Amino acid sequence: LDTAFKLGMDTSGSCKVTLQDLARFCESKDFKGNVGVLFAALDVHEQNFVTVDQFDFLVRWQGERFAGDGGGGSGPPLL
Repeated sequence: LDTAFKLGMDTSGSCKVTLQDLARFCESKDFKGNVGVLFAALDVHEQNFVTVDQFDFLVRWQGERFAGDGGGGSGPPLL
């Protein structure tokens, strides 16, 4: 996570990522979502930048399991 932040998003070395930095990073990774919404969710302190510690939750996050089964119930239950 630190490496992705420092080498991928914070290319200026400021220890901060702006909306423009995140947009460039997301574009390079073919992110198809709304970068503005993503940035707003990460910028919990509303400072118009995010720091690496605001990404810490990703280390523990597992996402939704088996969410790709279309909701038809044929796959294992969501945990």
